[in-house]
Amino acid sequence: MDDKLVPLIEMIEGLGRSLGLETRIASVSEIEDKKSAEPKIIKITIEATDGSWSSAFSFLRAIENLPHRVMVEDASLSKEGDDWRLRLTISLYSFK
Repeated sequence: MDDKLVPLIEMIEGLGRSLGLETRIASVSEIEDKKSAEPKIIKITIEATDGSWSSAFSFLRAIENLPHRVMVEDASLSKEGDDWRLRLTISLYSFK
């Protein structure tokens, strides 16, 4: 995978922490898209927990505004006790 992937993951985790969320990357995979002029798509599943609704929603907004072409493939927001949990699956198109 691209050498920019680790800094990107660290940036995503840092965004969550800055909003008061416990953030972890659940999975990362690379997908070949033979129909696309950009052959690489990186699919990332992110879990952000232990925060307020406002923090979880702000994190989703921050992910959508990453300096890369981002597609939100799946998103779920649920409440666990007093905290909110956000699970996102995003696709990032080749960020060369």
